Order: sequence, then C-alpha cells, then structure tokens
Amino acid sequence: SSWISTTHNYDNKKNIEFYVNKDGLICESSSQMFKSNIINLPGSHNLQNLLLAIAASRKAGLSSNQIREGIFGFKGLPHRIEFVGKISQTKIYNDSKATNFDSSCVGLYSIKLPALVIAGGIAKSGCSKKWVETIKETASGILLFGESSLELSLLLKESGYEGRISIFKNLNDASYEGFELVKEFQFSSLILSPACSSFDQYENFEERGNHFKFLVKDWLKNQ
Repeated sequence: SSWISTTHNYDNKKNIEFYVNKDGLICESSSQMFKSNIINLPGSHNLQNLLLAIAASRKAGLSSNQIREGIFGFKGLPHRIEFVGKISQTKIYNDSKATNFDSSCVGLYSIKLPALVIAGGIAKSGCSKKWVETIKETASGILLFGESSLELSLLLKESGYEGRISIFKNLNDASYEGFELVKEFQFSSLILSPACSSFDQYENFEERGNHFKFLVKDWLKNQ
C-alpha cells in the first residue's frame, strides 16, 4: 500500500510515497511529477482523490506522462461542485448533488470564501449541527427555497447566525436574487448547495442542477 499526503507537513515515519511539496508540486518519493493545480477542481478532497488515483495508476504500470494526459481530460462530475459561470469576480457553482448536510459541508469548504449559498428542498434526517456551523464559517448570506426553507431558517437564527437569510418559493426566485446580490456585494462564490433532497419540486438532483445551470446561462446571456 502507498501513503499519501496533500500537504508537505507529514510524518516521515509513515513512508509517504505520493505527496504535495511546499511548492505545490505532486511528488512520487523524491521525484517531482507535475503541479497539483493540474486538476481544475476545488477542494482538498479532490486533491486527495487525485493522489489516490495517481498511486493506483502507478501500481497499474502507467507512466507519469500517461497519468498527466488522463488528468487533463478529466473535467469533474456534473452537479458536484461544478463550475458553471462567473458574474464579475464571483464564481458560480452547481453542487446539486449535495442532498444532505454532510455533503453540503464538503462543498462549502471547497470553494473560495466568502460565499453566498442557495439551499433548500426537503431536509433529510440527520444531525444539522455541523451544517449550521459550516454556514456560519463560510457563508455571508443564504437564500433558502422549498419545503424545508422555514425549518432551516429557524435553525440558523437560533444558532446566532448573523448573515443574510432570505426565503423564496422556488429555485428561480432564489437564484435571480443571488445573481443580483453578487453584483452588489463582494462574494467570492455563489453556490447551489441544497443540503436537502430535491423531491419537493424536482424529479431528482440532476433535474434541479440542470435547472440551476439553465438559470445561470439565461441570466448571463441577457446581461
């Protein structure tokens, strides 16, 4: 087996084989392979996945050049922290696949902050405490829609969250409000990170994500 590390701060006793050095280069033992930003996907979890994929590829006998070519061809998965456009300096992400609290937290910690978050749908059972704390740490504002919007709003207000909280009937209204807000305020990211299932208003998370991407494209086209 191979040990990996996404930073250059690691315990040498663990015999790290694939890691990112202090200059941001992916290394195999003492040999430099290529820059870690070769994968244009946000989040330390994606960098960790990249290192694991590299380790498996090397065990399978692929060369460094073959691995590099394969990575260049990988654009990420639809609806999972998917970059879909830009308004001024604000990057917009579709993370419709974040259908529960834990998955939403991963996405929120992956993007550049501060963020404006669009969330809502039908909240699943499970502990919401981590999600609430994540919103407090990452989001300057949150736009809620769907069946559980009032429930999520109350959770945030009871936690002492000081950012903007707005409630909308549907994703259309929440999104268009978000597009206007990022023109006025200095958000680094706008992300659809529902933390809920989509079944109150959509057939599945793919339909929800595709709708959001359509709204982004349509809004940018008419500016």
